[in-house]
Amino acid sequence: MRNRISLKFIATLALVFAFATFAFADEKKKTKKTTGTLKITTEQGSYPVYVDGQFIGNSSPNEAVMDVQTGTRTVEVRFPNGKSFTKSYPFTTTQPVCICFKKITRSINTPCPHLVQVGAPDVVTDGDLVTFTSNVDVAPNPKNSTPAMVNYNDFLNIPRLTTRLRDQRDPVAQCVRARFSSRIISLLEKDFTHSGSTTFTANDFANAQLLALKLRAGNEPLTKFLKNSLSSSTRKMLSGYDGSSALSSELLTALATDFNNIISGGSIYATDRFVGIVLSGESKEMLNRTLNASEVRTLNRMLLEDAFPTEIKRMGGNDADNLELGNALADEFNLLIKGPSLRNESCFSGVQMSEITKKASGQSFNRLLLEDAFAGEIVKIGTAYGQSNTPVRYKWTVVPSNARIVGPSDRDSIIVDTTGLGNQLVSATVTIDDGREDNLCRQNNMASTKVKPIPPPIPPRRFVEFPSVAFDDDKANFDAYAIELQNNPTWKGYVIIYKGTKSNQAKFDKLSARTIDYIIKTRGIPADRIVVLNGGTRDSDYFELWTVPEGATPPTPNMK
Repeated sequence: MRNRISLKFIATLALVFAFATFAFADEKKKTKKTTGTLKITTEQGSYPVYVDGQFIGNSSPNEAVMDVQTGTRTVEVRFPNGKSFTKSYPFTTTQPVCICFKKITRSINTPCPHLVQVGAPDVVTDGDLVTFTSNVDVAPNPKNSTPAMVNYNDFLNIPRLTTRLRDQRDPVAQCVRARFSSRIISLLEKDFTHSGSTTFTANDFANAQLLALKLRAGNEPLTKFLKNSLSSSTRKMLSGYDGSSALSSELLTALATDFNNIISGGSIYATDRFVGIVLSGESKEMLNRTLNASEVRTLNRMLLEDAFPTEIKRMGGNDADNLELGNALADEFNLLIKGPSLRNESCFSGVQMSEITKKASGQSFNRLLLEDAFAGEIVKIGTAYGQSNTPVRYKWTVVPSNARIVGPSDRDSIIVDTTGLGNQLVSATVTIDDGREDNLCRQNNMASTKVKPIPPPIPPRRFVEFPSVAFDDDKANFDAYAIELQNNPTWKGYVIIYKGTKSNQAKFDKLSARTIDYIIKTRGIPADRIVVLNGGTRDSDYFELWTVPEGATPPTPNMK
């Protein structure tokens, strides 16, 4: 009896299980898949995956499987260092989307620029022009790479180069000429008369906008000297120029006139004034000998060309008449490049070699050494050493957004106008490559400069005020006033004279004349340090004597 009940119970359970299984299978047939499938493998690790901006899980080296709503969806995989992969795919219920990332190792067989450094001053003042400069080193040169040969267009100024080689004024010129063929020697001895005029014209400014901004800022010793040497009317026009447009013809003419006056004076050269400026070989040679007045003017012009190579055109330049000589010079220089190493030649011992030249060897060394030896006469090939004649390309960006690059932004340096950027940090980033569009050859670096706000204006100081009763009493105050100005030689003196209600204009003129005569002639204060103002009328004749430190706001009549 007991066994019969057990068998019945087991049979009942079996029927129930069979029914449940049938019911579940039937329900499964009725449910259709409504999502697509994403299968993603990232060989190097596990990274977050986003679909339409929403995180859905992490990838896996062993394939991660994820459900994605059907339709066109944007898949993003976020990798370290800010890099990501983003692409849109159509997702269906029938076909999975498979994404697989594998690490691919590539190598570059030709050298590319590296170790770019960016330099800039630590601090400037609002309104200053700040220069950011890059310095590019490069990978070692392959043994069989060919350096760039010299051609006619590589000569910056054939007349100047010709003069240097013909006159053999320095050891380098003597050494190079000694290796020339008889053909080039005969060409050098011809009477080439394209030395160019030293006189500046408005057309001699290749980049007048940049030159004007540098002069306006006067941040460097040379630009400060030149700015102070300009006429007051030219300085006034410069102070109102912001670089946003071309210079007016009036300002261009004024600059040319002032530059002609500057080079017509004594030598503008001073060691501290030209620190950091690369001088041409001819400029160096002229600095080492006694010059007449005409030669001093020529030297001054060349020094300015050296200091502003992109802003001022060189005298003479190249023209069609120089083509025969230029091509012949190129042939001779290329023979030097292809010949034995010039490294141990004593005549080049005084040449200041660049760091790139020091690292070079063979023909590359010869080319770079000649560039260093003839700076200002042979163009720098612009190919950082070892780049198989491929030029380095520069791209600059600056922040904040209202920092403005003045002039070109595709050179090895840029100038940034800091006007309105007080209390901010100006950063410039340079990206360089060698033109091959290869990310492995793209390098970048940055530098920052703190911009100080313009200090608040310094108020003038009322030294003394008094009614004019007797001239002897006036002189006692003038004596103390003169001593104060003598003790502070950068200050100016402002004398405000008020005439009494019973005084006429003649009385004001008398007070003014004897005041100027006493302070300037008797007390010896320079005339350019004294300013006399008509204050108007008061109850009686009255004086206000003001001292105005450098940068202070001048006083006005009836100032409290």
